[in-house]
Amino acid sequence: MKKLLIKILSLTVVVTSMLFVGTACKGLLKPEIDLEPEHVCEYTKTVVPPTCTEQGYTLYQCECNKSYQDEHVAALGHSFTNYTSNNNATCTEDGTKTAVCDRNDCNVVDTIVDPDTALGHSFTNYTSNNDATIEADGTKTATCDRDGCIEMDTITDEGSKLVHNDNGGGDFDIEDPDWMD
Repeated sequence: MKKLLIKILSLTVVVTSMLFVGTACKGLLKPEIDLEPEHVCEYTKTVVPPTCTEQGYTLYQCECNKSYQDEHVAALGHSFTNYTSNNNATCTEDGTKTAVCDRNDCNVVDTIVDPDTALGHSFTNYTSNNDATIEADGTKTATCDRDGCIEMDTITDEGSKLVHNDNGGGDFDIEDPDWMD
């Protein structure tokens, strides 16, 4: 029990000494007086405008590097108004048209179908199929004139019906329409 009492007494002396020394030396080691006045933030305001995809806001910043954002404004979205044809319509399919976003420095491109621009086929160079008979006109065929199109069109070759003319020798003159009279 004596040992326990000596330990408690020794511990009390050590703790009391530390408290006394800490209190007595406090003024010598670090002065309690703060020589600099407390900083009060003065914020400057910068408006960051919205872009097509990013919201805008007002940025408040202090010289001590503290900052915050407020007064948010929704993103604008893209604006496409000046579409130009891509000149890629075919005989059967509408082409496309493309525009660049109108907003400053955006450069996003939009391509859409250009309605009612399908060209349709163009057939001009018909060639006889040499299939006329004495009973019916023959036909003639043309390939579409447009580049890359292989569509063909066959129509009646009006006035191509063959005419017989028996000139006495059993031969027929197809140039004489009166051979049958």
